[in-house]
This record gives sequence, structure tokens and C-alpha cells, in this order.
Amino acid sequence: MKLAVDTDAFCKLGIANLLKPTASALGIPITDWVRLPALPYMLERGQLRARFGAKKCDALLPVARSVGALGRVDGDLLEKLVTLSDVDPGEALILGAAAAPNVKVLTHDKRALRAVANVPDVATELSGRVIVLEAVLLSLCESFGDGFVATAVEPLHDFDTMVKVCFSGKSTPKEGLASYYNTLADEVRPLALWKHEMESEG
Repeated sequence: MKLAVDTDAFCKLGIANLLKPTASALGIPITDWVRLPALPYMLERGQLRARFGAKKCDALLPVARSVGALGRVDGDLLEKLVTLSDVDPGEALILGAAAAPNVKVLTHDKRALRAVANVPDVATELSGRVIVLEAVLLSLCESFGDGFVATAVEPLHDFDTMVKVCFSGKSTPKEGLASYYNTLADEVRPLALWKHEMESEG
């Protein structure tokens, strides 16, 4: 099994030092992950550096370089994805990689997933293969405990509203994450999002 990871999810998990725990929770070693070829350059300059800061981006650079770059992506799925205005070219490549056998996608681009939901045949092809950040954090809480994950994601509170709400509210993190996950799952039907239970069922 391979995992194609989009830039936002990779950076946020990397800043929180949760890449290896995520690999463990998902059962997909980092050696089987791929990311966009441009990621190292995006960390060196441009919007990522402006958003997350030089110190965090510099720390992520060697990690990004250690993960394999996504190779050539083509086929009918990619052709359909690139026509969607709310799916940027990088996200189209990540999602398009799921056309290959035994590939899952980890993404935090909700706008792209809502666009995919409007194309039934694309949603069907991707169903069960798209992992969102909420599902990852739920799996991490189950595998490592709420406290471990809450401490790890503290640096993300300034960058992700969902993370801040779920890990600094009155309810338990899992309750908040499940609420966000279920809301998104309803919004993107007929695209069926991956959930932790699928692994035990499979």
C-alpha cells in the first residue's frame, strides 16, 4: 500500500512531529509515502515559508526530502480532476495518484473534496481511499492517547481552526474530531471517506 500526501497535511503533521506516529497508526511506512516533487522548494521559499515561518520550514526540509517524490500521474481520473476549478494542480496530482492500485490519499483540502463530490464517477473511484486529517487525528488518539496528541498538536493551534477547537475545548478531542469528520463526510457524499474502522473490517 502506498500513501500520497498533500502538502498541507504533510506540513501540519510534520510540524507536530506526527509523521512517524501517523505511519504507525495507518499501517503504511513512511518509505511507502509520496509527496509533491515541489514540496522542498515550497518550504525554502514562497507561501509555506510565509505561513509557517522559516524555523518550522527549515526543520521540515530534511524530512520532506527523505520522503519519495510523486512520479508521473496520468489517466482518466487526473483528466477529470484538472477540469474542476476548486481542485488546484497539486491536489489534482495527489488525488489522481489514487487511480493506481493500492494507493490511498491523505489530504486536508476540503474544498477539493467538495468539488470531487459533485462528479459521481470520480467520487466513486476515490471512495474509501481518501484519508482526511480528522480521521488521522482520531486514529492517533486511539493509538497513542488523547494527551499525547494534544501536546503534539499545540504548535498547530495558530494554523488550523479545527485542531484548535478539538484540542482546546470542553469536550474530549475525539468527540470534536468525530463531529468535524461526520460533518465533512456528509458534505462530500457520495465520496466515502476512509475511517479507522475500515482497516479492521478489511
